[in-house]
Amino acid sequence: MSAASGAPVVVVGTVFVDLKCFPKYEINYKGRNPGRTRFYHGGVGRNVAETMALLGSQVRFSSAVQEGGMGHEVMVRLNEAGVSLDGILTTPDPEGMGMWVAILHRDGDLACSISQMPNTRYLEEAWTRHGRRLLDGARLLVLEMDYSVALAEQAVKDAHEAGVQVVGLPASSECIRARPELMGMIDTYVLNQVEAEEMLGKPVASIPAAEQAAKAILERGPKQVVVTLGALGCVVAERGKGLPLYVPAMPVEVVDTSGAGDAFVAGLSHALAHGASLRRAAEVGTRVAAWTVSQAETVCQDIPRRLRTDTWSGWRDF
Repeated sequence: MSAASGAPVVVVGTVFVDLKCFPKYEINYKGRNPGRTRFYHGGVGRNVAETMALLGSQVRFSSAVQEGGMGHEVMVRLNEAGVSLDGILTTPDPEGMGMWVAILHRDGDLACSISQMPNTRYLEEAWTRHGRRLLDGARLLVLEMDYSVALAEQAVKDAHEAGVQVVGLPASSECIRARPELMGMIDTYVLNQVEAEEMLGKPVASIPAAEQAAKAILERGPKQVVVTLGALGCVVAERGKGLPLYVPAMPVEVVDTSGAGDAFVAGLSHALAHGASLRRAAEVGTRVAAWTVSQAETVCQDIPRRLRTDTWSGWRDF
């Protein structure tokens, strides 16, 4: 794969500043915890955009950032990764982007977190200004949903009119509850175990349960559904293509799991944009997720080298 190959991909979503806290010992929830802390660039949309660019996709990012400081650093790093920044709105308002504080267990799993959400009107304004232009000639729209129902509705409709495939990512089911008709305009709906449980109102804690969940969600309108199960892997299902398929996770020594879902979506979307099958795309997603959780940062900066040295035959398919 060459850098910036294939048709452009549009990513719509948030930018966050992440403060990650790594305890030295097991967490004492009522006392002091020695350890270390570090700031990272974050946000689902931002993470997906940067990871896809590092994989070699042509990425156009629609979002909002605060002017100066960390916002400037975010823009510089995305630009260095190859992400097009023409769709980003800058504002002096500190609420132009979000803040996420995460406390991790010693094994890298998330213990708890607090999110300060960005003001979604800036995301809406960014799409109003730039959305239709960003979709011109694009193959795929990767949409972080639910922070703004209005944004999700408009972006999906614009993509549908432009003939651009949509990968939908729910933060919750708020958008779909408010606009259930959008499910029929989403090509690939990707949700994790918790999000699937929220949507269906029942546990999705095993591979068979995820297979049943994927079939149930498929009946609500999307052409393809992916239900992720963390270390177990994921289940994929396509309308009219038989039973759901299980794709195992790639074994890896975990340092920090907090960027796994974003990395999976980035790998999946990168492969779909290059014409891969859903199953192959999910396999790509699991590899990129494994690379990401094996290091502390939310986006694996080592992706270009890993691509050059990885002997997995699946990379030759697209």
